[in-house]
Amino acid sequence: MTMEQLHRQTAAVEGFLTPNEGEVLYTLAQQCSGRGAIVEIGSWMGKSTIWLAHGSRAGAGQPVYAIDPHTGTANPEPGATFWTFDTFQANLQQAGVADLVRPMVMTSAAAARELDGPVELLFIDGSHAYEDVLTDFVLWFPRLVEGGVIAFHDALRWAKWPDVARFVDRHVLPSRYIRDAQIVDSIVYARRTVAATPADLARNRAVLLWKQGYDAGSQLPLPRPLKKWGERWLKRVAGMP
Repeated sequence: MTMEQLHRQTAAVEGFLTPNEGEVLYTLAQQCSGRGAIVEIGSWMGKSTIWLAHGSRAGAGQPVYAIDPHTGTANPEPGATFWTFDTFQANLQQAGVADLVRPMVMTSAAAARELDGPVELLFIDGSHAYEDVLTDFVLWFPRLVEGGVIAFHDALRWAKWPDVARFVDRHVLPSRYIRDAQIVDSIVYARRTVAATPADLARNRAVLLWKQGYDAGSQLPLPRPLKKWGERWLKRVAGMP
């Protein structure tokens, strides 16, 4: 399936993933070698799951473990939930990837008890409350293999989920177990390492500064061309593409 076909296919699936973010998930899943599982925390209607599964199929063909209790909602009103699993399954069938996805209809904590073994790609997009992001990280990051990737969705403050951004700023980008940090739209991702080198730490720090500068600049009433120039300048400083 071509990238253009994938964009058309996933455009019909409800969700909050941008086309650029979808391509990143596809590429990260495609790069997996089979040293560990592909784990997605938070699937909702399956938009990101489809990108991951197609990427995996183009690579080593690892199954995607899609963790979600499927009682979530995009509505911020307390108690406003609805069952999403039937739509999730239908979307996977329509996309032709149901055979590669292993749905785990449960919480992240329950899935961590049930699923054994290492993880090569971890995509965290579950509850965006700070304590829940922390719980997902504590439960799953230790299982990530050396060189494996951890990715967070909605990790920039403009995405309107400040707790995710705050967690990534405090505990991920400054970590000595992280290298090769990158940002694409609202996704922040990086590779796990046993011990980051001074060069790794310096680059991660530069990406963190870019992220914080971008977050701050996005709130200022500046002309769009000036914001774009500032974004490009900060990316060059951080060594980001």
